[in-house]
Amino acid sequence: GQAAGRHFSNPASARQAAVAGVCLLCGVGIYLGRFLRFNSWDVLHPVQLARSVLGSASAFSALFVLMMALGIFGMYRFYRHMAR
Repeated sequence: GQAAGRHFSNPASARQAAVAGVCLLCGVGIYLGRFLRFNSWDVLHPVQLARSVLGSASAFSALFVLMMALGIFGMYRFYRHMAR
């Protein structure tokens, strides 16, 4: 949209940034479920969720989230390439 146009030179860049952001969120979600054992209904207890997330912050958690996000982004790019 218009807001994205102010920060990106073309809509494709804005779309790629949005996809990358969603991939990062997916990586966080995978980490929360796999290692902290949270489920979707745990968002009903935001204070406990926030304490657990902040208490588990480490180099491993950051690297895991990044690797998951890169993997998901890579699969997305592969799919988009093959769908042409």
